[in-house]
Amino acid sequence: MHKKTLFLTMLFVLALFLMGCGTTAQNQEPRVEMNKEVNGLKISMVTNKIPGANPVILKVMDSQGKPVKNLTIEGELSMPSMVMQGYPQKIDFNGDGDQYTSLLQIPHGGQWRVELSIHQGSEPAVKVPLDFTINQ
Repeated sequence: MHKKTLFLTMLFVLALFLMGCGTTAQNQEPRVEMNKEVNGLKISMVTNKIPGANPVILKVMDSQGKPVKNLTIEGELSMPSMVMQGYPQKIDFNGDGDQYTSLLQIPHGGQWRVELSIHQGSEPAVKVPLDFTINQ
């Protein structure tokens, strides 16, 4: 009797654990990641793949994979296939070098572009277009 009770208890705990794992995965926002290498810089940008106010995380690494610090990063969000009032939208990124963050206001799904302008000291700005798709 004792082994049967222990077995059922373990089975119940396992079932609860598996239900919790499934719930976590379902609640995560779908993400889109864009990667590009320009002028020796590796740029990675991640945001949500749904319309709305989406946080965006940008990472800039040098050719050795180390974060590039002291950057001024600006951008413009646009929908290349469509002219819309209020777009292109200016984007200012804040960060410390490990990552730079901002917020994208994406009203609906479709093909979008963030045109980055990355400044470091007196060097000319590095221009980086990143294209991505937002779900309908």
